[in-house]
Amino acid sequence: MAAVQVHVAVSKLFKNCEPFSQVRLAKEAGVNKGQLSNWLKRGTNLADEKIVAIIDVLMAWLETDQAGGCKYRQEDLINQIKLFEPYISSQATAFPLQPVPATHPTYIQRNEEKRLFELIEHHPADIAVVGGGKMGKSSLLNWLKWSLRYKHNVIRVDFRTQSGDPIAIIPQAAKTAGMRDIRLKNWDDFSIWALSTLLVDEKPCTIILDDVHCLHVNYLKELADGLHAFVDQRRNQPILDRLNMVLAYDDAASSIHDAGFHSSGIARGLKGLSLVRFNESQVDALLEQILLIHDPIKLLPFANAAWELFRGHPFLTHLWAASLSEHDNKYCDLINVLTNISAEADKSLFRPFADSLDKVTRNAIVQVAIGNVEIISSQELPENSSLWLKDSGLFEVDGPHRNSRISFASDWIRARLTDAFINTP
Repeated sequence: MAAVQVHVAVSKLFKNCEPFSQVRLAKEAGVNKGQLSNWLKRGTNLADEKIVAIIDVLMAWLETDQAGGCKYRQEDLINQIKLFEPYISSQATAFPLQPVPATHPTYIQRNEEKRLFELIEHHPADIAVVGGGKMGKSSLLNWLKWSLRYKHNVIRVDFRTQSGDPIAIIPQAAKTAGMRDIRLKNWDDFSIWALSTLLVDEKPCTIILDDVHCLHVNYLKELADGLHAFVDQRRNQPILDRLNMVLAYDDAASSIHDAGFHSSGIARGLKGLSLVRFNESQVDALLEQILLIHDPIKLLPFANAAWELFRGHPFLTHLWAASLSEHDNKYCDLINVLTNISAEADKSLFRPFADSLDKVTRNAIVQVAIGNVEIISSQELPENSSLWLKDSGLFEVDGPHRNSRISFASDWIRARLTDAFINTP
């Protein structure tokens, strides 16, 4: 029944809204044009995930200025499509880990999404999204790209998967996004390229550079120098104000410090946006989505334990929710579920974090972990270490960073980090 309701609603959209074409919908939803046409005309079978993608595209389009010419009453259409939302949620059984897609029902917005969008709207915006590993930087950038897809030309580069010289990689990403294929030899040509390729229509352009800390130190230095030179040129060419730069990186990464990134001109000019953990109500909102999909009677006690265990750490909370989904049809207890996530948490979060620490900070944490002292004083740590520990989402940091008291965010996090220190040389 739900699929029929959505088929009727979508058909009405195309009968009354000429600006939005089937070709465009098929492309943006990733659906074969022939399959889409048959579904619209005859209600033929279409995979649930493809129907979900169609709904996401249509709902986003209805929020744009272009939808103002729709003859069909938008509120009626939205109400019809909303009838389908429970069905959409019931199909979302493949629970993703980070980065979480912006359209997935378990994507939880924090205040950072609103703040980031406000900064972008007042371009030019040069922004640094900073946070520890697995704090949701990539998920946030996915959300930004999705949110801007109609208003901006968007280029996104992930340096975790694309290694090399940024001045070569960024134009390649522009080509992938459908822009002109132009190769740049150095950063001196960046402004000219931006004018001839990125800003050729009325739309602003936003370049998103994720996992910048994965770059080689030399490339990091060149990136900082190149972007700093571009910002200087932009002051004399107001037309370049329509180009935004969003960088995301782990503030504590050794490459960032070895490259002197913090002291570079571009880093000083970036507006910082530090990611924090979910609050308790946001954790509850995420887990409510799991309880809608699965057996709430069986899973409610485990869902309620999430806040005490992880204190809103994004990766750990999503990993927990994923494990609940997997255990829905199995007998399980709290120990089983925790055992299920510990290996992934150790591999992806705790051991890399332990490896990244300098000797002084590591020793201070170990002393608390084994119970020799109750808290860490930031005065005992190297400069900025308390900020990095806070950014990790694994610690509570009270007070100004040069005179703060640092403790583990939860007993379970303390136990996993202790194990990571024992098993990390």
